Amino acid sequence: MNNYANPALDQIISTTTFLKERLPSPLKPILGIIGGSGLSALETLITSASSSPASTPVTGQAPGARIEIGFKEIPGFPVSTVTGHAGKLIFGWIVLRNKSIPTVLMSGRAHFYEGYDLKVATFPIRVLGAMGVKSLIITNAAGALNPSYNVGDIMVMNDHVSIPSLSGVGNPLRGPLDAPETAGPGIGGPRFLALSDAYDLDLRAATWKAWQVVLSMVHEETDRRCDTSSNKANLHEGVYAFVGGPSYETRAEGRLLRLLGADVVGMSTVPEVIVARHVGMTVLGLSVVTNKVIVDKTPTGSDILNEHKSGVSKITTEKTNHEEVLEAGKHAAVLIKRLIGNLIEQSELEIMQCC
Repeated sequence: MNNYANPALDQIISTTTFLKERLPSPLKPILGIIGGSGLSALETLITSASSSPASTPVTGQAPGARIEIGFKEIPGFPVSTVTGHAGKLIFGWIVLRNKSIPTVLMSGRAHFYEGYDLKVATFPIRVLGAMGVKSLIITNAAGALNPSYNVGDIMVMNDHVSIPSLSGVGNPLRGPLDAPETAGPGIGGPRFLALSDAYDLDLRAATWKAWQVVLSMVHEETDRRCDTSSNKANLHEGVYAFVGGPSYETRAEGRLLRLLGADVVGMSTVPEVIVARHVGMTVLGLSVVTNKVIVDKTPTGSDILNEHKSGVSKITTEKTNHEEVLEAGKHAAVLIKRLIGNLIEQSELEIMQCC
């Protein structure tokens, strides 16, 4: 598929058919998860249902195998060129104590800054909708704008600011759209999509409940190890700012995003959220704080002179880089994996009852 093409309805249907033909018949995913930068550890959430005979598939489906399919093998799928994005779909089950959930995990994603039109970058979401996915958990690596957020913290997304959408150049719903009555369930949606409830309130509440369980587990482990230095991470809830990238924010841009009410900033997720809501999925967004955005006033030439006179350095010289983002993501992956597992274990939401 050309990077700038409008994914046609027949392409969505043919790709969906391609994937269904490669899955064991019992495996019909109702939950989707997208792994962000450095969060490849989430792949271990997906297993074969047969690995836990005591668990009962929530949909009544029979146990099935774990299947991996690379993006390069899937017709129409955009392929990520970014380090830290494996580029594959993993189909299987999230097996918990008393239930197993048929799930598909996207390990990696395509980005706007790679040159993909957002209709193409979000093509996989429409395919997941056509396959029957009802709820989508989207994770990402993000920079902290809120001064109370620290590296390793997790933020539950309750809203977003999409700079590309506001500027008119980056919205996946721009241009021709297939109406639900012609496209079929899970593919089409309204011309004008309301996003005031983009992030499901029940899923957000369940996440906070799951976080309390995760904290108690970690505290028990910490007590056993007599290690008071571990688990400094906190859970927050706030606003994600979507920017096009690939350059990181200037200091002035960081301050502007703060003024707009954003708590973190990143280069993904929002286009996927828009399309997921367009096709009727419920959405949970989780941001892992991988760096703190520098928002100090840009030093002037006179600052250098004053520094030389006083002998005291007050100039911030830190810079964000992709390597530290990936490393921070890897450290947080175990925690976010536990959080998602406990969220699913405890939840009594539609995600558990839809089939």
